[in-house]
Amino acid sequence: MNKFNELMAIRLHTLRREYNYKQDFIARELKISQQAYSKLEKGQLNFTPSHIVKICEVFKIKIEDFLQNEKGVKIINSPQANMHNSSVTNDTIVITELIASKNQLIESLYAQIELLRINYKTDKT
Repeated sequence: MNKFNELMAIRLHTLRREYNYKQDFIARELKISQQAYSKLEKGQLNFTPSHIVKICEVFKIKIEDFLQNEKGVKIINSPQANMHNSSVTNDTIVITELIASKNQLIESLYAQIELLRINYKTDKT
């Protein structure tokens, strides 16, 4: 299990319990099986940008909020990510790069969606 998936799994599990949602409900929203969702929540399945976007939609939170722990600390700066070490570790760098890469992909997808909306409106007029 990689550290990013582990941290995201903890965050997802915490949110699901706070909102009192069942695993099968979120699985349906993510359009994955309940078994796949269980693996996602255990950190055994890779989080994709689309998973993160949909999770944020389900919980009605911003992506930045999802990428924080329950105390509001950015996950990449959390003791878990830093492995209880104040120095920057390879894991922290990898997690930072993964989050930046996923954020860029998400921004790109939003830009593509906006272009499709504009083109759709133009075609209708």
